[in-house]
Amino acid sequence: MNIFITGGTGYLGGQLSAMLSAEGHNLHFLVRESSDLSKIRGMYVDGGIHYDNVDKFDNVLRDNCIEVVIHCATHYGRNDTDPLNTLKSNLLMPITLLDAAASNNVKCFINTGTMLDKRVSHYSLSKSHFDDWMLHYSDRIKCINILLEHFYGPNDDPTKFVSFVINKLKQNHEKIDLTKGEQERDFVYIDDVVNAFLIVIKAVDSFNGMTTLELGSGEPIKIRDFVTLAKHLAKNEVTKLNFGAIPYRDNEVMQSRADIAKLRALGWVNKTDLVAGLKKTIWG
Repeated sequence: MNIFITGGTGYLGGQLSAMLSAEGHNLHFLVRESSDLSKIRGMYVDGGIHYDNVDKFDNVLRDNCIEVVIHCATHYGRNDTDPLNTLKSNLLMPITLLDAAASNNVKCFINTGTMLDKRVSHYSLSKSHFDDWMLHYSDRIKCINILLEHFYGPNDDPTKFVSFVINKLKQNHEKIDLTKGEQERDFVYIDDVVNAFLIVIKAVDSFNGMTTLELGSGEPIKIRDFVTLAKHLAKNEVTKLNFGAIPYRDNEVMQSRADIAKLRALGWVNKTDLVAGLKKTIWG
């Protein structure tokens, strides 16, 4: 297939792109001028790098006969106090791309969404708004919305929760300040996430309209138990886990669990349990 990917230089996008390239797909990437292209070097066809000028989406999709768009790019807004930057990245840009895809005979638009409640942050609110826009366009182009739980793996973004905790543990920090840790989260290993995307892409002709798929392990664990397990697997006997030092966020979700029945019906299996995934993430 001719596939157009946003966020290919990121963690998930880079891992997914490597697998798609290995399977022989023709890849095109939307990147920023400042992007480090090392993660995708050698994966794209001639002329397959396109910089983030949204005015050119129509030409790129039409001239390269793009069949599937995979939108992995996202703005978490963690260190950015201006919600407009999050809005531009998570709503305005993908709407422009979605409209161009619908207007240029693209077969399917696959979005990387989130299971987070829209009330939690600017990030989750903007992602929720885009879900509504996909539904609005789904009579013109088939849309598949993959709602991700907490995915993790080696060499992920150090600002993400799992990476942050593991790095602190491996460096034997004196303490890690945490919430009480009673909230339950669903953690899924990166290889299983990528495999789910590959299965969805292979089955793309079987979808119609708007389809939402939840992607996680289906087995939530309390944050307290997760961090305690990570400490044990990291063989850390030094770091104090300071539970309760940080208050819960406003509108904190106390239980989150992916319903993976639809993915299982497509043949997807979560192959990496939490212990195995954490060991790979900690020790490589």
